[in-house]
Amino acid sequence: MSTTACFADPRNAQIRLYQPLVRRVARHLRAQLPPSVDVDDLIQAGMIGLNEAIGRCDPAEAEAGGLEKFAMPRIRGAMIDELRATEWASRGCRQSRRDIDEAAQRLQQRLCRRPHDSEMAAELCLTLDEYHALQAKLHRSQLMPLDDAGLVSEEDDDGLHGSEFGDSTHDPLSVLEQQRMRLALVDAIQGLPEREQQVMLRHYGEDMMFKDIGRELGVSESRVSQVHRHAIDLLRAQLQAH
Repeated sequence: MSTTACFADPRNAQIRLYQPLVRRVARHLRAQLPPSVDVDDLIQAGMIGLNEAIGRCDPAEAEAGGLEKFAMPRIRGAMIDELRATEWASRGCRQSRRDIDEAAQRLQQRLCRRPHDSEMAAELCLTLDEYHALQAKLHRSQLMPLDDAGLVSEEDDDGLHGSEFGDSTHDPLSVLEQQRMRLALVDAIQGLPEREQQVMLRHYGEDMMFKDIGRELGVSESRVSQVHRHAIDLLRAQLQAH
């Protein structure tokens, strides 16, 4: 057997081991996308992300079982890059995002505080249910582990609004700064305490709801929300300093 083959075998074994993870992430993401998106394209992009993660992960960390945690955001990030390259996001979604941003700015100036969801819905002439449905749709279409506009969860209102970490009205082709911030975000998540990492990676990496995360971790939904808020605070501080 050649020397090259000897060195390649461990990597190939890891790739085979984590192929189901790539497929699982692809299925989760595909379920939120238009019918025109091919899950096989997502899997192919995710395999590229997995391969890069294997190459970058510290061998000792990988041996200790940390490769999955390290690889998850990179797999999803590679799929997101593929989706952005195909520019599937509709102009309608981008316009809705602009409308929400502008409404939030108007209300914040008028109220001198961050508006509640009910106030946002009224400003946009929507019912509260319609506003929440629109938020969920835009959250999925944002195609970032965390929103381009900051760290915002469908379930937990304690995030960052506005353009603190980028202007969500940017054209999808203007992604260089977003890519830089996403990499910074991935690194920041890796630096969180264990429980915060688990919550963030499951909620944003696997699109799990707080109640499902709580069931898996053996804690209440409210406890997951508390951990999420703490993680947001830590990430906000790290990213502002980045």
